Amino acid sequence: MPKEIAEATENDEETGVAKAQLATLVSDFRQLAEAEIKYLKMRAAYSGKIAKWTGIYVALALFAVLSAFIGLVIGLLLFAASLIGIVPATIVIAASFLGLAWLAATLARRSAQKLVFGDGESEVDD
Repeated sequence: MPKEIAEATENDEETGVAKAQLATLVSDFRQLAEAEIKYLKMRAAYSGKIAKWTGIYVALALFAVLSAFIGLVIGLLLFAASLIGIVPATIVIAASFLGLAWLAATLARRSAQKLVFGDGESEVDD
């Protein structure tokens, strides 16, 4: 067998092996990508279920807290009504809660004003 034919045969064999290895690599990468996508889908479904139940529990907790506050207001109204009358008690309780709401809103506004971010050029003083 001439030398050129032997070298060509070896190059063809090496090329064939390289192609087979490359095909195996591509196949493995494809399987890995499919498995990763499947894992991410399962994880998203699981997280969605947890988020759904968390939302339901938060809604129930808010409902219970708001119901308790309504009960508190009614109790205060009934107590004050027995002392000073129905209309004055309603005015006092409503004004008290409006004052509390105004105070909370003022404090929230003052706190929110501290959220201003600088342009990054000024340094923070310790």
